[in-house]
Formats: sequence, C-alpha cells, structure tokens
Amino acid sequence: MTLLKEYKTSDEIIDILSERGMIFSKPLVAKKILCEINYFFLKGYQDLLLIPGNNKKFKSNCDFEELVNLYFFDKELKALLLEYLLDIEQKIKTAMSIIISSKYGINDRIYLKKRNFDLNSPYLDNAIRAIKNQRREYGEKNTAVKYYKNTYGYIPFYVLTKCLTFGAVKKLYNVMKQVDQSEICNKILFRNINNKRISKTKIFIALIADIRNMCAHDEIIYNFVHGSIDIGELPEHINFKLKRTENGNLIQGRKDLFALLLCMKYLMKKGSYNEFIQRFDSLIKKTAKKSKIYTEKELVEYMNLPSDYLKLRQI
Repeated sequence: MTLLKEYKTSDEIIDILSERGMIFSKPLVAKKILCEINYFFLKGYQDLLLIPGNNKKFKSNCDFEELVNLYFFDKELKALLLEYLLDIEQKIKTAMSIIISSKYGINDRIYLKKRNFDLNSPYLDNAIRAIKNQRREYGEKNTAVKYYKNTYGYIPFYVLTKCLTFGAVKKLYNVMKQVDQSEICNKILFRNINNKRISKTKIFIALIADIRNMCAHDEIIYNFVHGSIDIGELPEHINFKLKRTENGNLIQGRKDLFALLLCMKYLMKKGSYNEFIQRFDSLIKKTAKKSKIYTEKELVEYMNLPSDYLKLRQI
C-alpha cells in the first residue's frame, strides 16, 4: 500500500512543529516565511536542532528562527563557495584551452578528433559526444560561439568553453593524453603531489565540479558527504585532528566539506585561498553567534570539519 503525503498549510506546519517542541515567537513572520520558502527545503536543516537520539523532538527553547538562520547560512555558504569555484573552473578551462589550441589547433572539427586523446580510454566516445552535444544544444544560444561559427566556420576551444558545462570539461580532461594532463597540472596546481598529481587532479576536478553544481542548484551543502567521490589521503591530512577507524584509516576529510577545502587549496594561490578561508570562518562565527541552541564548536563538528581547520591558512 502506497503512503500518501498530504499538503499542509503554513498554519498546519506551525501546529505540527509546535507539537514537536519548536517555539514560534513571531508567528506572523513564520507564516510569511513558510509562504516564501517551501518547508520541504527548510526541514533539511533541522537535524542540528533536534534532541540527540530523537529525530522528532526539538531541543529546549528552539525557535523557528534557528531553522531559518541555518537555511540562510547554507545559502550564504553556497554563494561564497560558488564565487571561488567559478574562478577555479575558469582556470581549468583556460589551461585546457591553451594545451588543446597550441597542440591540436583551433578548428573544432580537428581538435575533437579521437587521435588527439587517449585512445585506450573506455570513456573517450562518451566525452567527445558530450562536448559535441553541448556545442549543438547551447552553441546557438551563445553570441561568441555563433559569431565564430558563422564568421569563420569553426569554433576554437577557448570560445567553445563558453557553452560547456564543468561536467563536460571534466569528462574531456579525463580522456586527454597523459602528457597533456600533466601539462595542465603544471598550470593549475599550486602544491606538489609527487607522482600522483594526474590521478589526484582528476579527483579534485570531479569533486569540485559536483559541489559547484550542488551550489548552483541550491542543494544542502554545509554538511554534505559525497556518495562516491573520495579524494583519499593527502599529505595535509596529517596536520589536523581528524576521525579515523580503529585501524587508523581516515574517515574524515575524504568525501566531505573539509575534503573540498583541501582540494581548493591545491587549486588556488595562497593569498586568495587565505582570503576565502577567512570569509568562510567569519560566516561560521556569525551564524553560531545568532544561535541559542548550538555552539560554534557544535556547528563546526556538524559540518564535518576538524576543530583546527583554520590551520589550512598556514600549512
């Protein structure tokens, strides 16, 4: 038998949450917010406000404003991340444009030929198909792409990137020749990973591409744990107080927000990165200061960050 969910009015939602222990000190404001923000999205932020071990009851004195504040904290965090992730995306696209254009020319009918990529990759056809599909689907909507196609009859890769998603660019990087991947690493990495830089860079790009899309599509980000992408252990992990299994295997900082912060450190100049971390930390402090339910320490822990994450600026 299929269970049906019934639509609830703002008044009904307030009654249900009140029964679960939530306080509505400003009921009219709460009703207005529930008319502007779907409760389905708001409820995704309630876990930090619940009594530990009880997913139905809210902590003592938990006001509706606490839930709203977490929602807007996550929104500000996504905006902050997106600002810097877009810069990283642009840098990766530019590095790929330089390598492709200098080695294989600027005619898309030539540089997209299979011989210019890793012929042993089982993903080659899919990657090139993705680029060509986006060239066809989005190219007609982009002024620069249309201009080059109509004026010169071809589209340089540095122009084509204007209509390519980060996901398509990620796929193309993964099927490039190893020597080309290495040259791109030279242009985009600011830290050395010894002989693992090509494989690690693939993972960095994959995680950043996914998180960038999560931010753009307004998904919950502040406590995410990726379902599949694992950056593994990096030399930097040893500097932090991170959770490990009984066998000593790292379980924190590999698939979560801290993993993203480490990836970004490899792909950003030190000054820009430290500026980002300072803004990131200020946002956490500002949010925790508003709360009567959780401390800054509890918020940081809930975000899967080590307590000493600010050391990212120094290592």
